[in-house]
Amino acid sequence: MDSGSRVNDISVIVLARNNATYLPKLFNMLQALEQNYEVRLSFTFLENGSHDQTPELIKNFLQEREGVLAHIGNTKLLDGQPRTVKMANLRNKAKDISPRNSDWHMLIDTDIYFESNILEKMFAHNPSEKLVGMLCAYGIEIWPGKT
Repeated sequence: MDSGSRVNDISVIVLARNNATYLPKLFNMLQALEQNYEVRLSFTFLENGSHDQTPELIKNFLQEREGVLAHIGNTKLLDGQPRTVKMANLRNKAKDISPRNSDWHMLIDTDIYFESNILEKMFAHNPSEKLVGMLCAYGIEIWPGKT
């Protein structure tokens, strides 16, 4: 529940590059979310030129789920950018690929894990009432100019 309104759909967005080591634990966490909440989860994985088993692991995870594995192709231009610029560009690309009809979008890094009750903790902030544009585990972003 988000401020008393039922949340029906959440788009989970994940950036992945050479993350085969981290993905099994991430997938366990996502499966716990699927089991603990009566909400439809869809997944957008943006694969960014991995040289390990990352794409195959994602494909296996998505076999029985709604989601997409998108490849951004040549990353040479991005690879030369500072990390913060590169990550911002990749997150914007992932956001553009993710379905727009979801109630919420949740960006998760492959190497940061949460307890299975994370959504309850995040939605406890009554985001709609406080004009929250983005929630993350360690902070809240207020969108300026919202009324």
